Amino acid sequence: MPRSRHMPRRAALVGVTVGLAVLTPAPAEAGLAVVIEGAGRVSPGEQLTYRLDFRHAYDPRAQNGIAPGDHVSITLVPPVCEQFCVVRRLSRGLEVPRRGRMRFRFRFPAEYTVCAKAETGPGSACRRVPWQSGDRAILDITVHGFSDRCPLGPCRRSGSKGLIVR
Repeated sequence: MPRSRHMPRRAALVGVTVGLAVLTPAPAEAGLAVVIEGAGRVSPGEQLTYRLDFRHAYDPRAQNGIAPGDHVSITLVPPVCEQFCVVRRLSRGLEVPRRGRMRFRFRFPAEYTVCAKAETGPGSACRRVPWQSGDRAILDITVHGFSDRCPLGPCRRSGSKGLIVR
């Protein structure tokens, strides 16, 4: 059976096509995330600036879009702990801007809080833990859409960025 001299090119083309088909999101999921740009490696106490792009999360379909003016919630999730870690809310009163993009600045905290159920009585015992080099955290952006474009209740779109402490 003769082999075509173009066979390696065809095999590469088939491989790329299959790879793109696997990596391309389904139409229902395509383009619905909030995009976060900025540093992935951080230091405790460092002033950070992230660029948030909500335009990819706009969905023109009447059933589940977000729109300028919808509430934005930004949280910092600490590393996985054996006990309960407190998520730190970083935003208050933020809304999706009309232009669809914004900058968000904050100082990366020097520590995070870990709580354990109290040995005696109700409540919990909490302590602050300093960030260690190599710890991982997640910067999470969630948009709660309550626009007219969400007739079945609140729409939610989110995006997250993994952070590594230096």
